[in-house]
Parts: sequence; structure tokens; C-alpha cells
Amino acid sequence: MSGFLLEYGMKMGQIRDAVEVFQRLRKKKYRIIIEDGTEFILVFSPEHYHHLAGFQYLTDFPQICTPKAGTHKFYGDVKNDRIKERDIVKSVKYKEIEERITFFSNLEEILASGKGKVIVEFDKTQADSQIEAKYYLYKREGAAFEGDVTYYALFIGYDERKKRYFPRTFIVEHTARYAQGQNILNCSIEVIDK
Repeated sequence: MSGFLLEYGMKMGQIRDAVEVFQRLRKKKYRIIIEDGTEFILVFSPEHYHHLAGFQYLTDFPQICTPKAGTHKFYGDVKNDRIKERDIVKSVKYKEIEERITFFSNLEEILASGKGKVIVEFDKTQADSQIEAKYYLYKREGAAFEGDVTYYALFIGYDERKKRYFPRTFIVEHTARYAQGQNILNCSIEVIDK
């Protein structure tokens, strides 16, 4: 088997798995109550999948990077196999999003019901970031002090026009870049069936 096919074969199924995770996320609502009194419901809609998975980075495939029919239809096309996984992984930029796709299931852990959870009030200037988000929830693996750490973070945006919170983006980061200088708060999450 050629190097490309071997590498390609190892990736097959990851996008399908991410779509299945997203389908499960869409069947729930997430009530988030922050210690400062802020309370909101987070809901996943089809148009969120494109950015959460990072498809905007596949700039060598413009039809995937910026789908003409919109991100809502893009999700349906991937889910219904009209956009083939084998074509997506051929992007030379796929490596940039591969960790997001591989670890997409961490979103379910991040959003699991519970009290005493941590939410970060995000200040993008502290992180030298372009991410427009109000908060992020995360899961951390490894030891930050030993330099072996991975953060899986769900950034939550706020739409002023619609007056509601929404899932902005999901990242996998191997530094504490997004945690330094941020306001850390406690919260609880309640998962509600739609």
C-alpha cells in the first residue's frame, strides 16, 4: 500500500465519527449556569458543524472551505455522504484540522452534566487570539507543569442580534496559551433532551 493510501486508510471513518458525535449533540440542549449569575442554553445547529470541525482551514478546496450553499447545507452533505470523506482527507491542509476531527468526541465530555465545572470568561487579547468568544469550556489532559498538556476547548460565542449564545469553535491546543490571564469561573451544566 502506498504511503498516501496507508495514511488515508488510517483516517477513514474519523469524519463519520465526528458527524455522529455532532448528531448526538444536536439532540440535546445544555443549560449552563455560571457562578456570577449568568445562565444560558447552548444548542448545536447544523450550521455550527463546519466551523467546529475546522473545515474553513481547507483553503486548497474552496468548495469545502467556503461552501457556496452555506454551512447548514454543508453539514447535511457530509452527513449524507454527498461530500465524501475520502475527498476531504486529500486536502494538503487536512493535518491542520485532523486533531479536531479525531478528538471531536471530547465535546460530549466537556458538556456532560455536573456541578463544580470550570468555565473561562475569554479575553482574546490575553491569548493573542482572533477567536470571538465570550466563554470557553475545556477538558485538559496531561501535566501543564511538565510541558505535556493538551486542552480540548469549546469556545462559546454570543450573537448580539439574536441575544443568544452558540458554539463558536472547538480547538485542540498543546499549550496553556488560552488559559493564561483569563477569568476562571465555576459553573454547572444540565443536559436536557430536546
